Amino acid sequence: MSDLLDEAICYRRELPIAVHRLPVMPDAERIDALNRRNEALLLMLETLESAPSEPEEGHEVPPELSRIERKLDLVLDLIFELLAARLQRPEAVPVCFNEFALQWPERKALPEGGWVEVDLYLHPLLPRALKVAGQVTDGSRCQIVFEGVSESVRNLLSRFIFRQHRREVARARERSQAD
Repeated sequence: MSDLLDEAICYRRELPIAVHRLPVMPDAERIDALNRRNEALLLMLETLESAPSEPEEGHEVPPELSRIERKLDLVLDLIFELLAARLQRPEAVPVCFNEFALQWPERKALPEGGWVEVDLYLHPLLPRALKVAGQVTDGSRCQIVFEGVSESVRNLLSRFIFRQHRREVARARERSQAD
């Protein structure tokens, strides 16, 4: 398992997580539903985190359109804040994950070889969780290998993790230059 977490950049952060034990591996219909949901969520996160693009030379954005965009951004921020305040998220714990696997501390050991579905809240203002199914590979350290994750979701998750890693590197660089 640790090999899978070593294969790619790991995202380490305290995040709200909920774990649901499953009696068996989820069926293909459930896996497809999770992949569609996760793809939409990760695309939404990518859009939320993307910097506004600069207009091409000679193609200025009309001021009216810029005002509408700022108003829409404000409305979305307010809606996300309201939803986040009403959402009862699970407790945040230290997690380490990449596009292949996830590890987190758990008070109760999970049975090795067992199946779980994990809800992982990636953004503080976004009320939707990434939902992944996986098989427990180390019950004492709560490590799972993701099962059935589509290539598209793996790529989007990898891009999300890379963006977070790049931000952490930039923050560390800023702190070192400030010292």
